[in-house]
Amino acid sequence: MRALRRIPIESQLILEMYYWEGMPAHEIGEALEMPEPTVRTKIRRARLRLEQIIQETASAPSLSKSTIDGIETWARKIRDGIGN
Repeated sequence: MRALRRIPIESQLILEMYYWEGMPAHEIGEALEMPEPTVRTKIRRARLRLEQIIQETASAPSLSKSTIDGIETWARKIRDGIGN
């Protein structure tokens, strides 16, 4: 969460819509009035920036790897928990 807060607001929003809300790129594009290819590019760039910050701030390489590898699972658990 700390790394997520360090990326630009638009990137946070797009990743939250994609991971936590489970919205596909075309729905995000409709919501934000952007073409789907633009959204896909923004998702990819936001994810790369988030990974970079995680690597820079993690106390150990193994922690950064497990955090990065587990982002989608973590987000799915949060999304599923909110839906209940």
